[in-house]
Amino acid sequence: MKRTIAWILLLVLVMAMMTGATGSGQQQSVEMLENWINPYTDVSEDDWSYEAIRALNFREILPSADTFDGNRQETRGNVVFYLYQLYRSLGGPAAGAGVCAFTDVRASDERYSAICWAAENGIINGVSETEFAPDASITRQQVCAMVMRYAAFAGARLAAVKPADQFVDSLNVSVYARSYVTACQMSGLVSGYPDNYFRPENNISRNESAVILYRLLNAQLEPPDASAELVKTGVDDYNALYETYEPEPFEPLVPESTAVADSWFDRTVFIGDSVTQGLALYCGSSLSKAQFLSAGSMSAENALTGVIKPTFQGEKVSLPEGVARSGAQVVYVMLGMNGISYGVDTAAADLEKLLLQITDRNPDVTILVESVTPMTRTSTIVTQRLNNEKIREYNEKVLELCLAHEWYYVNVAEALADSEGYLLKEYCSDASVMGIHMTVSGVNAWTDYLKTHVPEDLK
Repeated sequence: MKRTIAWILLLVLVMAMMTGATGSGQQQSVEMLENWINPYTDVSEDDWSYEAIRALNFREILPSADTFDGNRQETRGNVVFYLYQLYRSLGGPAAGAGVCAFTDVRASDERYSAICWAAENGIINGVSETEFAPDASITRQQVCAMVMRYAAFAGARLAAVKPADQFVDSLNVSVYARSYVTACQMSGLVSGYPDNYFRPENNISRNESAVILYRLLNAQLEPPDASAELVKTGVDDYNALYETYEPEPFEPLVPESTAVADSWFDRTVFIGDSVTQGLALYCGSSLSKAQFLSAGSMSAENALTGVIKPTFQGEKVSLPEGVARSGAQVVYVMLGMNGISYGVDTAAADLEKLLLQITDRNPDVTILVESVTPMTRTSTIVTQRLNNEKIREYNEKVLELCLAHEWYYVNVAEALADSEGYLLKEYCSDASVMGIHMTVSGVNAWTDYLKTHVPEDLK
């Protein structure tokens, strides 16, 4: 009897130890997390990323510091460091004393061993053969690539919790990252925005990085059972899906959406005549560091011939060259007021020719054409060839051009006109004279419209 009791007690002890490795161990981790001492003065329980930051710092995946700076953009080197720390926290061996092939990663950098480890194990690639750019901001598609390469290396079993979906901009995902982005989406590590865009080139914040790593940690701590469908982690596993994806039909007219931050305009340049000069004069900091290539009386025709050139950095330049020098990625254009009187068709054709010259010189820029704004009821320059009806005809022609060339069309005129289509008097600084130039309140309405009418794929 005593021997039987002893065997029963031993069996109970073994079962208790097994339970402790799963449920009780998780409970113990929860209790330990509750005793976590928060080192970050800017992280509170109200933060949406709090649970992720707490768990990762508790496991020493995220290093302690006075502040976390969750809204700051995450870097390539940091994500690699976190992946290495995650690997080590789950029992992975420490990296050997390797030599990093990247010349821009210093041995004194605390991330050095992690970056060497990641390179040796195929988790990362450099931006060139010799450079990794550890302090450069990391994009959403880069994170997916690193995470899935890590999963393949670590033998992580990730359950497919969602079917593969096409994002509106799936075909904008770089070829190298396509399978990885799909795998991340299927495993629930990342998701699209509420509008179903993925925005692969968007940089991620430290908060977003922490949440992705937290999900990866949980997936490894609680691997799926044998019957679960697993996500594939290879570089080409889901590429065939992209061959079946249909590109979204292009819609040139930019609809209203959530306002962007002022800093979004840091990458923009505005081309226009004296009306746009008013925008430059009165916008203040509302367009942040936007640049301007504008000149009084400029039209597409006289810009093409070089009769009128804007001044950029103290020098007269052609518009294609000015855009190149500005380094802008997004080009806003409002030209037509000084050309419409020569014929709507002619003015539209000249604008098309000019925009093609700009894009030939600057193939990577995105064009956003602004509608020409209306004239006031009391304008003294109204003629049979230049009036609000002709302006509307011209804007309709320009919208057709935008559809044909896949340029965006921003209808700023609707923000500045009254119910009859005239420029609002309070928005006009010369209402009883030319009737076309803006007051400060007019410019404020204009900039508010611009901020709430940005193409989704540019956000």
